[in-house]
Amino acid sequence: AAFATAAFERVLARPATNAELEASGQFLIEQERLFRENSKGAAGGTADLSDGTKPAADPVVRARENLVHALMNHNDFVTVR
Repeated sequence: AAFATAAFERVLARPATNAELEASGQFLIEQERLFRENSKGAAGGTADLSDGTKPAADPVVRARENLVHALMNHNDFVTVR
């Protein structure tokens, strides 16, 4: 919850609602589970990105990266008011 709260405040410059925190928590749990399953015997999609970086190998960190990417696609981030 602390990571999701901080991510909302930094990326969207606003606090997350309770529903958003709950959804973010479930997202992080599910992503971490998927990355742990995929890391067993597979590369886990850790190929170089266009800028030469790689996604994190740690499933917890990689799930957090994905949450931040999702927030960057949030309407509150991409809409000028």
